[in-house]
Amino acid sequence: MKKTIILLFLAAMSLGASGQKVKTAVYWTSSRMYRGDADSLARFDLVIVDLENMVNNYDSLLKMKRINPGIKLIAYSNPMEIFEPRMDWRPLQNAWSEELYSKYSGWFLKTGKGKKAIFWKGMIMLNLSSSCPKINDLTYGEWMADFLIKNVFSDKIWDGYFMDNSGGNISWVYSGKKEQIDIDADGQADADTIIDLNWSEGIEHFLKKIRDAKGPEFIMIGNKGSVEFEKILDGKMFEEWPNDYLGDKRDGGWYQCMANASKTGPYTIFQANAQNLKFAVASALLLDNIYVAVEQNNRFFYPEFRINLGRADIPISRKFENGIIEVNPSQREGEIFIKKD
Repeated sequence: MKKTIILLFLAAMSLGASGQKVKTAVYWTSSRMYRGDADSLARFDLVIVDLENMVNNYDSLLKMKRINPGIKLIAYSNPMEIFEPRMDWRPLQNAWSEELYSKYSGWFLKTGKGKKAIFWKGMIMLNLSSSCPKINDLTYGEWMADFLIKNVFSDKIWDGYFMDNSGGNISWVYSGKKEQIDIDADGQADADTIIDLNWSEGIEHFLKKIRDAKGPEFIMIGNKGSVEFEKILDGKMFEEWPNDYLGDKRDGGWYQCMANASKTGPYTIFQANAQNLKFAVASALLLDNIYVAVEQNNRFFYPEFRINLGRADIPISRKFENGIIEVNPSQREGEIFIKKD
């Protein structure tokens, strides 16, 4: 019964749409672009682009805007981590990492054993929490927000910002291991609840600082389909959709993902893979606010992206083994048809 209610609720939300077409997105985390990339990417409605491309490939960004004036270019960054060792093709990150190493080494996140905290191999973590030690009256999150506002978002090429790793908890990185994060840099590992409370406060402050500086028209999207920071963000990306770590794990987490996506804002994204694209598109069309992206750094415009179903019909129906349910929300009517033996 719960499944039925969720499906009918999701389908009912689509009735207000004037037309149901697929909203397309690209998740371009590469710091580089090559010949032909800009022409292909310009076909999409929304393109998340690693911010290093504003240094490495600014002409490509301009070309995308010229070909498709309606495109939304969203600057990608992962403020939680930096690459170690440095990479020559990441000039912006190299600029801020050099400053961090020389002036703000206290902002690197460590475990209670004094080791560098690591989530992704080849990267080291930074302390985005509210309990990060202040240096020059700033936490790392405040400093990074200021850096982005001044050096990246000041360029009008960008329509918004995509924050990777924007979930409100972080204790899971070391959960079940023999060490845990030292969130307040006092030399002692902290309890999971304390870590996550301070992390969530820090993420919210980081995002709010950007929102206050850029205003309501600036698009802000976070990665992780949890219902967090909804008063600040305009959408969430459901990475490797559907995923099963958001609560209800039935059918790979599909029901939980759909329920969350109905709440996460007008720029919500399902990041699918090519094998389950039709499944992702069909699910996205149950709602009005969903963009669909395929994998990472994938510029191919799939045939499924050309679908335009027009206005959703009423009533809504769902077939069962022993009958059919029809609901007409605008008329407050419902029918249950039982199959006859």
